[in-house]
Amino acid sequence: MNQPIGAPERLAIIGNGFDLKCGLHLTFGEYIKQILKTQDPNGFFLNAYHEMLTNQEFAEDARKLLTNEGIKPTNTSANDMGLLPSTDLDNFWVTVLLLKHEEGNDWADIEAAIGQFLKSPVVTHLLSWSSNRHAVPPVKNDEDKQAIVLISFLSNCLGFPAEKPDFLGFLLSELRRFETSFSKYIADQVNQDAYGYEQKSFKMLSWLTEEKPTSILDFNY
Repeated sequence: MNQPIGAPERLAIIGNGFDLKCGLHLTFGEYIKQILKTQDPNGFFLNAYHEMLTNQEFAEDARKLLTNEGIKPTNTSANDMGLLPSTDLDNFWVTVLLLKHEEGNDWADIEAAIGQFLKSPVVTHLLSWSSNRHAVPPVKNDEDKQAIVLISFLSNCLGFPAEKPDFLGFLLSELRRFETSFSKYIADQVNQDAYGYEQKSFKMLSWLTEEKPTSILDFNY
């Protein structure tokens, strides 16, 4: 097949790594630091979260409580946790990613982390629980503990609905809410250094394309 005269013969595919190389702070670790700084100024959420993750008895105690009393959504408001209104921290996927972040990773591949989570036994536990609120897993391994942490979060923080819950629809809705928050964070990062980012991105593109006609496929937010 003949190329039209003057058509680029090169293709550059750029993603999140391009913006990271240009100096933008776009890893999940940097995003959550900013969210915690602005929406958890007193550290109540983070302290409670660390307690859930590090307290060896939390999972078993929570399981007994959930099993004995069942799940009664309380829909605790953000202010009860010391958070500002309209918080981004009371989001299911932020909580899942915090579990990953607590492992010591400051990665940027959020999509891969979500995909990995959806294939894990934790999701099987959550799906069982969403249709039967007494189906709380026994504490046998770290994945069971993660499931119980998330079940506690869903019931106490988000007040996950008790009647005919659409759990998969809920996960999608929470993902869209998270993407909106993360996209705004990225836009704020660009706007804070618009001139510097523009100069660095042009320089980076010139290096990538060797200043030759090039088509660009952009996977950035």
